[in-house]
Amino acid sequence: MNCTQANKIEIISFLNAAGHTPKRRYPGHWWYVSPIPRANGKQEKNASFAVDILNNLWYDKALDTGGDLVNLVRMMHNTNTAGALEIIAGNSLNLFSFEKQIDFSDGITIKHSQPIRNKALIQYLQERLIPVQIARQYLREVYYQLSGNDRQYFSLAFKNDLGGYALRNRYSKTAVSPAYFTTIEGKHQDQVNVFEGIFDFLSALVYFKTEIPKFDCIVLNSTSHTNNMLPLLNQYKRVNLFLDNDTTGFKVQETIKKHHRHIIDYASKIYPDHNDFNEFLMNGKKQPNIKSTAERSKVG
Repeated sequence: MNCTQANKIEIISFLNAAGHTPKRRYPGHWWYVSPIPRANGKQEKNASFAVDILNNLWYDKALDTGGDLVNLVRMMHNTNTAGALEIIAGNSLNLFSFEKQIDFSDGITIKHSQPIRNKALIQYLQERLIPVQIARQYLREVYYQLSGNDRQYFSLAFKNDLGGYALRNRYSKTAVSPAYFTTIEGKHQDQVNVFEGIFDFLSALVYFKTEIPKFDCIVLNSTSHTNNMLPLLNQYKRVNLFLDNDTTGFKVQETIKKHHRHIIDYASKIYPDHNDFNEFLMNGKKQPNIKSTAERSKVG
C-alpha cells in the first residue's frame, strides 16, 4: 500500500475502526474529540477535531494542523510515513462497512415469489421497526438459488424499474440483474423524494404515518444509479433528499444540487445525528430537528 492508496480510505471509516465516534454531525463535517495524543498526556473532552467528509481531510483546531489520513495516523501513533502505511494496511479489513457493500450478482435464479409470510423475514422487519402491512405493499418474499449451488435461500425482494430486484435479509444485500433504481408514485407529482435504499423509504412511511407517500419517490437501490436518475428530476419543481449522512450520501447530494435548483436536504433536518433514516427510526425516541408539524406535513 502506498500513500495514494491509503488516502483513498475514508478517514471516518478509519476512526470508527479505531473506536472513535463523532460527537457532532453536520452536513459535510463531523466533529470528534481529537484522536491525536496531547503533550500533557490528557485527553480532550471537547470536540475540536473536524473531518471534511467530501474532501476526506481532517483539521485539529486545538493544534491548528490538519491533512490526509496518512498524516493523521503518523500523529496518532507518533510514527513515520512507512509506519503509518503499515498501520493502515494492517487495519484495512476493518475499514469497510459490509452493510454498505452490495453484490449485484448475475448468478441468482428466483424460484418462487409470494407475499411476505416467512417468520424470519417478518422478525427482520420488526427489528428494523417496519410494520409488515406496510412492507407487504412494496416488497415480496422470494426464494432463490445461486449459480453452482443447490441450496435455496430466501429474502425480501424490491423490484426496480427494469424488472430486477434488490434482495435484503438479515445476513446479506444482493440483487438480481438488471440492477436499477425504483420509482414509486405518490399522491402528488409536483415534488419528488429521493432515498438511497428501500429501508429508508419504508422508514419515511412509518415516520410520516402513511402507507402511500405524499409525493413521487425514487429509491436508488445503489448510489451508482444516481446519474441515470438525474433526468427524471427535471419534471419536478422540488427535490427532497433523504440520503445517508456519510461520504457517499454527501457526494450524491452535491451531484443532485448541480442538476436541480430547488433541493431540500431533509437528512440534516430529521436525522442529523444518525447515519440514515432507518437508524434514526430504530434509535429514535428523540424529537427530530424538523421545525414544525406544518413543515413535516410538507413532505409526508
